[in-house]
Amino acid sequence: LRFWNPKTKRFRITNTYQLFPAHCTLPTISEADKTLIAAEELLAEFKRVQLSPNSAAKIKFAKTINKLTEMLLESMPKKYRPEPRVQGPTTSHDITAPENVRRAPLIHQRRTRSNTPIEQLG
Repeated sequence: LRFWNPKTKRFRITNTYQLFPAHCTLPTISEADKTLIAAEELLAEFKRVQLSPNSAAKIKFAKTINKLTEMLLESMPKKYRPEPRVQGPTTSHDITAPENVRRAPLIHQRRTRSNTPIEQLG
């Protein structure tokens, strides 16, 4: 194993080592995280179960799955939540549409009284 020694500014190669947890932060799992893990496992198990044709049992099963799914989505940070597959209608401006191309001003790279060319970067 190789360890960096800041005093000598070099790596030290060794076969034996000891780690002291007082100087390191150990990862822990909170009770809320444990609850979320258990809920996710329950949801996975419920999806594998084959239900009987009894409609009352199916309704109860569906309500339980919805409740667990809502609980998982509420506790999940927004950046990890699944995005909706279909977005709303777009209000963007399509510059390649024929009517927009016709309306756009004509620009060329010659310096004239009515045209100031775009400066080239680079």
